[in-house]
Amino acid sequence: MSSFVVGTIAAREAATNSETTRIRQENQNKLLQEKLDGTRLLLESAQKDLKDQSKLLDYVDKAVGQLSKLNDLAGGKSYYVRIAWGLTDAELTPYKSKLLRKFPGGKDSGLIVVRPTSPKGSELVFGTGLTLASAEIFKRMSDPYANPRGQADIRPED
Repeated sequence: MSSFVVGTIAAREAATNSETTRIRQENQNKLLQEKLDGTRLLLESAQKDLKDQSKLLDYVDKAVGQLSKLNDLAGGKSYYVRIAWGLTDAELTPYKSKLLRKFPGGKDSGLIVVRPTSPKGSELVFGTGLTLASAEIFKRMSDPYANPRGQADIRPED
């Protein structure tokens, strides 16, 4: 083969390689652009969701902040709600049964219990280890079930 033929073949191969490289590069660019477009759509969707949730987050932030202020009054103490007291365990059963009907998870969670207060007495407790704000909510939920002497009361844990 003459050097002219060899040069022509080499030039064709170079042109073919160059064209193949260009086509590959265009395909890679198309794929990258599609991925970029998909990522942009995901980002826009996430930003929209965040904006939609910002009102709810603001409300939660305010509510938690207000409850936190109430808890600051407690000075780090824990509380419980006393429903009935000074009675025997048997006398507390009707109050406990009513609470357990209303709040069936109270027994397994340990949030509704009868505990001794002295050798002669016991108390029915609704919630233990509560913050002051939580104790207030527990008290409001339990007032209808309190003993005949009046409302339930919030007491500090010892």
